[in-house]
Amino acid sequence: MKLKDDKHKVLNSIIMDIEKQKHIIDRTFAFIQSTLISLEASEKLEGEEKDYLIKDLREKLNEKEKATATLTYLKYKKMRDEMQKLKMNGGPDDYLENLEKIKKEAGIDNLYKSYEDKKSLERIKKHPEEIIKLK
Repeated sequence: MKLKDDKHKVLNSIIMDIEKQKHIIDRTFAFIQSTLISLEASEKLEGEEKDYLIKDLREKLNEKEKATATLTYLKYKKMRDEMQKLKMNGGPDDYLENLEKIKKEAGIDNLYKSYEDKKSLERIKKHPEEIIKLK
């Protein structure tokens, strides 16, 4: 989703950062839900196993909180300021809502995740020996 015009380079970077934070939030939410299910399902959870799950849960809650704060800053400070510099109409929420529609039509859930997946795939193609020991 890159624009050829360099004047949008900063805005594109901000959008990718927003997508990254949204990915972190989604990933940590899934982890938190999974951990809570494990805690609820386990009747005999105690000791180190329980402490480990609680520690992981706290770390993911902190990670989610940080990503949420970063997302808010990116949207309502950095993106709004950049949109004003570019003399764009509407606000960050309007822009991102339209972006979500475009992503949905293109079958893309998250731009950051899509980019990272393509990067990983290219690395595997260029260096298969890192994944599979070749004879």
